[in-house]
Amino acid sequence: MTGAFGAAVIVTACTKTVCGQAWLDNYKSKLHSVSSDVKSSSTSKQEFHFGDGVTVASKEKVVLPAMIGNTYCDIATEVVSCDIPLLLSKDSLKRANAVLDLANDTATILGQSIPLECTPSGHHCVNLQGTEPKEDLEEQFKEVLVASVEKESGKGKHEGDEKSHQSWDVRKLTKLHKQFGHANVERMTPILKGAGVSTDVRNQL
Repeated sequence: MTGAFGAAVIVTACTKTVCGQAWLDNYKSKLHSVSSDVKSSSTSKQEFHFGDGVTVASKEKVVLPAMIGNTYCDIATEVVSCDIPLLLSKDSLKRANAVLDLANDTATILGQSIPLECTPSGHHCVNLQGTEPKEDLEEQFKEVLVASVEKESGKGKHEGDEKSHQSWDVRKLTKLHKQFGHANVERMTPILKGAGVSTDVRNQL
């Protein structure tokens, strides 16, 4: 299964997206630095029938932050104790408006052409950790932050001062936080500080 860590295996015969605990633990340990942990978790007992004929019940349902191509998204998945990767269901693919091009090993997902990878067993899978390097993402974060601050204050970034950022509130911070894949406090704080956002506002993180 190691060949599918950090990726979702495309299984159109699967009715619900599901992953194994080992896959989930590995994914959580390698979430992108601009992302946080699992976004939500709830108890679940969804039954699955795998190829060996055994019925397995899930123990929880989680929502994971992911990045497919250059697009942030959420993936809701059931979690079972079996040693399986994340199996992306038909319903999940339909919600992403996915179109598979198996002849060219590509897929259109969320409006983007995405190259499909293959697991050691030959199944197509899609990378969930994005294609952009960390440095590029951080620069985008800074650019959007500066633009947001300028819009709020009505000034250019060379004219604004700390006082102009006092009107920021939790809703605005939350919107920015979500826009960049649920960036953690450690990543957001220095960037907000560098953009001149006041200490009082930063303490609302």
